[in-house]
Amino acid sequence: GQVAQIAALTQGSQWLHCGEALMRLPVYRRAVEAVDALFSRLAGWSLLQRSREMNEQELMQTQYAQPVTFMVQVALLELLKSL
Repeated sequence: GQVAQIAALTQGSQWLHCGEALMRLPVYRRAVEAVDALFSRLAGWSLLQRSREMNEQELMQTQYAQPVTFMVQVALLELLKSL
């Protein structure tokens, strides 16, 4: 059988622009954009846009850290599934 190891990102493990370099990969980018579309409808603001504009201090605030971390986790999982 195949074995996989997955590390979960939790609040505090995020860093400014984490995952940004992976946006060049279509699978990762589509997943980020899908999470952002859903989040935008629910929250009324773009998580993707905000994550690109925020500073370190803002990223440590729960209202930003939790959704950014979730967005990166979903995109990483989709990327792993595509391999």
